[in-house]
Amino acid sequence: MHQSSRNDIERPVKKIQELEAEAVAYVVSLANGVDCQDASCDYIRLYQGDETLLAASLERIRITAVEIIELIDEAKGAVETCETSQLV
Repeated sequence: MHQSSRNDIERPVKKIQELEAEAVAYVVSLANGVDCQDASCDYIRLYQGDETLLAASLERIRITAVEIIELIDEAKGAVETCETSQLV
């Protein structure tokens, strides 16, 4: 989230950047079968994250998480295609 986001939304202050980055990491991890809820919650609390701050950042979190998940899915598809072609 810190640098990978391609959207043109203005970058927030450090506290919000950290909150959003961790929220994105949590969503992407969860989408890929990795449970990191405890670690993510602890990190978000470290930056005084709460429901209000998360709600205010929800759209930026969603956009970035979707971008990353799509890139991961594309990479997985490329690997599967490569592996399938090697079997033939």
